[in-house]
Amino acid sequence: LSYRAAIDLLGTHYALSTEISRVLMSEGLYDPAEILLKFAVDDQPELPLGYALLALVKAERGDAEAAERFARQSLAIEPADPTRMHLLAWALAAQGRIDEAREARGRAEEIGQALFWQQYMYHAHVRWADGDTTGALVALDSATSVVTSDLGKATLDSVRVNEFGLEPRLPAPSGSIGTPR
Repeated sequence: LSYRAAIDLLGTHYALSTEISRVLMSEGLYDPAEILLKFAVDDQPELPLGYALLALVKAERGDAEAAERFARQSLAIEPADPTRMHLLAWALAAQGRIDEAREARGRAEEIGQALFWQQYMYHAHVRWADGDTTGALVALDSATSVVTSDLGKATLDSVRVNEFGLEPRLPAPSGSIGTPR
């Protein structure tokens, strides 16, 4: 009964799935969110939000290739979204595709600004590639200051160590044997 009432309010299973996924993501429950989002995009592949949220799940995990793929799918449907363009710019920069990342970032800035850690990490990657160590570290610190999820924090810490050669900021979790997915 509650499920039917929710669908009546939201209009579709897709809307309910994406909203539940947002809540799961805000709680750090990325695996169940991803499962729901895959059902949502299978159900209504013509809608952009499911792909955009999948891009965000992949970005939070540091999976730049998958984040790029889902961001591009979302942008193919709704090209004027700055958040998705920022995600694409981050994903390209994280893969070392700096010129493409600059182009995507320029488009994102034309569309409008968003405040999330991937936009700062774009700057960190580009500045590092350009030899601007100080600028890269400032951007990395800015990313660290705005990241909210535990998974995002762990991903950034992994990048600090593995890509920038810095000391970790977070203590290693007990029983930890590797880096985030």
